[in-house]
Order: sequence, then C-alpha cells, then structure tokens
Amino acid sequence: NLFIRIGRVQYIVVSFVLFVFFLFGERLVVLWVGEENIDSYLMALLFFIASVIPMIQNMGILTLQSMNKMKFYSILNISIGIVSIIFAIPLVKIYGSLGYVITISVALLVGQGLLMNIYYYRVLKIDILRFWCQILEISIIPVCITTLFYFVANFYLSNSPFMLLLSVLIFTILYFLPLWFFSLNVYEKNLFLVPITKLLNRKKSSY
Repeated sequence: NLFIRIGRVQYIVVSFVLFVFFLFGERLVVLWVGEENIDSYLMALLFFIASVIPMIQNMGILTLQSMNKMKFYSILNISIGIVSIIFAIPLVKIYGSLGYVITISVALLVGQGLLMNIYYYRVLKIDILRFWCQILEISIIPVCITTLFYFVANFYLSNSPFMLLLSVLIFTILYFLPLWFFSLNVYEKNLFLVPITKLLNRKKSSY
C-alpha cells in the first residue's frame, strides 16, 4: 500500500512535468538555443520518458535497501550500462547522439521497468498489477487533456516567451482541475491543502 500510495504522488508530479515538457519543450529549445538544436528536445524527451518508471518507484529501492537486497539491483544497473555501450556503438554511427539516447532509454525501460517490476512482484511480493492499474486510472484525464492541448497548441501557439508562459499557465489549470475532482484521493488532496492552509493561518496570525 505504501509503495502504491507514494508511487501515485510521485507520478502525479512527474507526469505533469513530462507533459509540460512534451507540449512546450520544443518551443523552449527554439527560444533558448535556436532551431538548429531541436534534436536536443527529442533526446531529452526520450530519456525523460524512460526515467519515469524508476522515478515513481523510488519506494522499491528504499525497501530493497532496508531488506539488504541490493545485489540484484546493482547487477542490473551494471548490466544496463554494459548493454547500452555495446548497442550504442553501432547506433551512434548511424544516428549520432540520438542513437546513444535511444539505447539508454530502451535499456532503462527493459531493466528498470520490466525486470525490476518482475523482481518487486516475485521477491518483495508487491502487487505490481494493482500499482499499474492505479497509475493507469489517474493517467486517463491527464493524457486526454494533453492530447487535446497538443492539437490546439500546434494551431494557435507562437514561439514568443509571453505566449509560452501563458500557455503553460492555462495548461496547468486545465490539467489539475479535473484531476483534483475526479482522480485524486483524500490523502493526495491533503498533501496540497495542508501546506496551503498552514501558510494562510500563519498570514492571518501575523495580522
């Protein structure tokens, strides 16, 4: 339950950042370093997507540490590094830096994603299927909103800094409002409400 509860919270934050970068990262790259470096956006996006699973399953690593079962995790990371180097050499010759990022991303998805989830299920007895059902449940609304916003953004957004900031603000509001009412549970809502309530109470007491 703790693995799922913490994972949900981490996913809410990580997925929001990912979707913002997916929608607006390309325009940010163009504004910041120029259109000739647009490949850096694609490379960052691929690596970001591949890193989502280990970022939302940090609780599993902490559990392994507390149970002194880090051997498999360490061997897996070394294997990921070796396999990445082996496959990266030919891909770099064909695709350049993008080939290396593709190799790393696939290795992370297979290693940190598939294999570690099998390990969590078999060794730590974590209900991984329930975990991913929960993640899928809270992904429906954000994915739909992001998809709609993507098509709107392609037609109406310019590359001006002001429009970029305004678009991020509008997307943030449209993203969190339905998520708040239809996807977040009481525990997750309190994580946002309690700090805000404390801050407001402090301001009132100061007056």
